[in-house]
Amino acid sequence: MRELLKQDSFTPEEKEVALLLTEGQTQREITRKLRISAIEFSRRVGAIRDKVSGKEGADPVYDAVAKEYALTRREYDMLRYLHQGAGNDIISAELFLSDETVRVHVRNVLKKISIDNRQDFTAWLEDYRNA
Repeated sequence: MRELLKQDSFTPEEKEVALLLTEGQTQREITRKLRISAIEFSRRVGAIRDKVSGKEGADPVYDAVAKEYALTRREYDMLRYLHQGAGNDIISAELFLSDETVRVHVRNVLKKISIDNRQDFTAWLEDYRNA
C-alpha cells in the first residue's frame, strides 16, 4: 500500500487516511484525529478504493446492472467481488467493512436481481452481458 501511495494520483488527504488505515486505526480514530466527518472519511476511502481497484472506467455492464436494479454504491462494489467469486472475508478486508455489513450488501444485491445464491451470480452476469 505504501508503494501505491507514492503515486501522484492520490490527494494528500487520501494519502493521510490510507496511511492511518494501514496502521490499523479505526474509522472513529481517524475521523477524530483528522477532525473530519464520517461522510468525508467515506468519500476519501471510496476515492482510494476506486484508484487502487482501477474502478475508474469500470465495466459498463456493472454500470448497466447498477442502473437497472437501482443498486447503491456499496451494492455496486459487491458486483465486482461477486463476479470474481470473492468470499465475504476478502470483501470485508478490502473494503474495510464488517462481515455482517458485507452479508447485508450481498444479500441486497442478490435480492434485487432475483438470484437465490451467490454461486449463480457469475452465470447470471454473463447472461446479462450477452442479452
